[in-house]
Amino acid sequence: GSVARLVRDNQTGRPKGFGFVKYSSQADAEKAVKAMDGRIIRGRLIFVEIAKE
Repeated sequence: GSVARLVRDNQTGRPKGFGFVKYSSQADAEKAVKAMDGRIIRGRLIFVEIAKE
């Protein structure tokens, strides 16, 4: 997938710690959730889920 948006704090400009990734298909998005949810990246536990509109 490609990064669609990294959410930043309006006052500081620093990342808030979450973002959105756009996938070409629902199947690719579901695979990413299964592969990445609950993993540790750079010492931080990450949570991955399908965004609700």
